[in-house]
Amino acid sequence: IDGKGGMDLSSLKRRAYRFVDDDMDLDAVIGVLHEVKEVVRQRSQRLHALLGTSNFWNHGPKPEVPVVLVLIDECQTFLDPRQLVGKENKAKGAEIHALVNFLVRKGRSAGVVTILTTQKPTADALPTDVRDNSSVRVCFGVQSRYAAEAVLGDDWSADSTASPLGAPVGVGVASGEGVFTRVRAPYVREASVADWVNRFAGLTRDPSQLLHNRLAQSS
Repeated sequence: IDGKGGMDLSSLKRRAYRFVDDDMDLDAVIGVLHEVKEVVRQRSQRLHALLGTSNFWNHGPKPEVPVVLVLIDECQTFLDPRQLVGKENKAKGAEIHALVNFLVRKGRSAGVVTILTTQKPTADALPTDVRDNSSVRVCFGVQSRYAAEAVLGDDWSADSTASPLGAPVGVGVASGEGVFTRVRAPYVREASVADWVNRFAGLTRDPSQLLHNRLAQSS
């Protein structure tokens, strides 16, 4: 889901079973998130029968029960009420917020990983209820303590030895289980991304259909 409404994520399209790049089409965003929510619900109810465990990660992915990755780029487009004009759009924004919160809270144990990205981290762009339920938070270089706390949470301190304040491009801080660690991410050319996407595009499947087929075989 591309909140910028441009071509930035177009190289990923062939590897996505659902792809929304119209930042004005809130109904499409809601529809996709509802689909994934249903995958989480169905998997959670049947995970023991599917994998022999109540936690997806105790077993790991299978071809018919793969990891599902939900990426929402420029998430403030949908989560920041100030960017949603009109009563109807604000109501849709509230629904998107609730769906994202559900996926972050309950998706991981069912093998559904949600990633939210934004270039302008604030408590409005990254609601604290969603942030605080995120198991991993990564903040790259920012200019203010407020922006860093919006991502890393109130436990992070500007006095920490791992700080994203003024960090160079590609360098940031990751938070996992209360530990703050300085990280570096390499730059990957878009052409390289497109090459890998095209190489593995044939593996793209709809997890809802895979689950339906798997359940039909076992019934």
